[in-house]
Amino acid sequence: MTTTVNNNPGSAPSQLGTPFVLTGTAYIWIIVAASLDILLTGIILANGGQEINPIANLVLISQGFTGMVMFKYIAVFFIILGCEFVTRYNMRKGQRLAIALIAIHFTPVFWSTSLILSHI
Repeated sequence: MTTTVNNNPGSAPSQLGTPFVLTGTAYIWIIVAASLDILLTGIILANGGQEINPIANLVLISQGFTGMVMFKYIAVFFIILGCEFVTRYNMRKGQRLAIALIAIHFTPVFWSTSLILSHI
């Protein structure tokens, strides 16, 4: 199937022949990174550590760990939605944004992993 995306910045994209999600593989990696972040945060919290994201920490204090997990996945949903919006109007910028988002989401994973490994 051939996919065409309108890259003209001032016009609306054509939806005919466009797949439902344009950069799905990138979104999978963002979700994997978010899931690893949540898993590693749980390990750190269980061992006396703390959440360093101030907004997630407020949610953790008020709603508990389950609330924080929901908060993080809702945030990922809106991040992916925004990336998809950008991609529909400019494929190249959307792909670059998706790559940047993957790097941003894996940063706390690497940081948390290094913290856990340094305390073993």
